[in-house]
Amino acid sequence: MLYPEVCPLCSTCGVAPCQVCGSKVKAPGGVASAPPGVDGLFSLTLYEDLGAQLVRAIKFQNRRDSLRWAAAEIAGQVGMFSFDVVTWVPSSKASLRHRGFEPASLVADQVARRLNVDSAGLLSRRRDDVGQRTKTRRDRLDGPALRLRRSVPGPAVLLIDDVVTTGATLTTAAGVLRDGGARFIYAGCLARKT
Repeated sequence: MLYPEVCPLCSTCGVAPCQVCGSKVKAPGGVASAPPGVDGLFSLTLYEDLGAQLVRAIKFQNRRDSLRWAAAEIAGQVGMFSFDVVTWVPSSKASLRHRGFEPASLVADQVARRLNVDSAGLLSRRRDDVGQRTKTRRDRLDGPALRLRRSVPGPAVLLIDDVVTTGATLTTAAGVLRDGGARFIYAGCLARKT
């Protein structure tokens, strides 16, 4: 049985998010100042108001029906670049156990399909790493404990994360990817904090 998509913001049936909410969520997003080690950061929206509500619905209420729309928007923003691979920042083990899925992985897969490039899980978290969400801001500035899972297939990488707050996660991930051979790293995210 197929269920209709429902807007996670206003509960309208049809498309998720609906056209009205989608237009409110997108602005101002776009190109943001990139954290160290990242050549460019593209954000669907800001992590406030409706943008934060949408991301929380996806991550914590399993409202994945908006991911296809989000991936299309991110792919549209980065489409002027050519990438060898799309990868993502992996969720912590606790978050993965709790949610049962990795939002950034699902977005990366759909963005890669739209850009006609491969999607690959190039990064993994060390076993002793805890999620960034549970850390204080000061502790988050150190970034997560990441390692390279497999070789980087080319110099141009699009790195997907769900929410960018301090930028430390992207900086850490970019450093690991650069150590593995990446030369150009652009990042896309669902939302960023100002």
